[in-house]
Amino acid sequence: LLKIKRRIPGKRLYSADEEEVIFEPSEGATPNSLRQFLSRVCDIPLDRLNIAKYLRQKYDWLVISDTFNHQGKKGGKKKVNLRQAPFHLQDGDIIGVKDCGRIEGDSNKDDFSTPDDDIAKKQLQQVEEERKQRKRERRTKRPEVPLVIHVDEFR
Repeated sequence: LLKIKRRIPGKRLYSADEEEVIFEPSEGATPNSLRQFLSRVCDIPLDRLNIAKYLRQKYDWLVISDTFNHQGKKGGKKKVNLRQAPFHLQDGDIIGVKDCGRIEGDSNKDDFSTPDDDIAKKQLQQVEEERKQRKRERRTKRPEVPLVIHVDEFR
């Protein structure tokens, strides 16, 4: 079960309605099978379709592309499974769908973020910096203790 959010062409916003679809690929959960499935569901040609997974904890989008192939041990290309790293696609994940061919003003096809995402990301960075600062302050510096060695006189 995936939640699909459609990007409004030419804007950094998504439409208010969210579609829930069941993605059960017969040939495996690959980026190509997901793209073909979403192309049919959203009625967007494959050459204009761009998709990304929303990372809720980071307020960021991970672009899902066909070129994410890994080299296998024997030199052949290993099939990418969306249910494994780096995507970890699960039930309830939000998938952003962008039609890159409608408006030419939308030059950055890999940018899925919204102004709200940018604000939340900045707040997350500030919280992280404050946490690091508090951790540095809590770390007590031990004063340097001089090393003294007493040697008896041997005669």
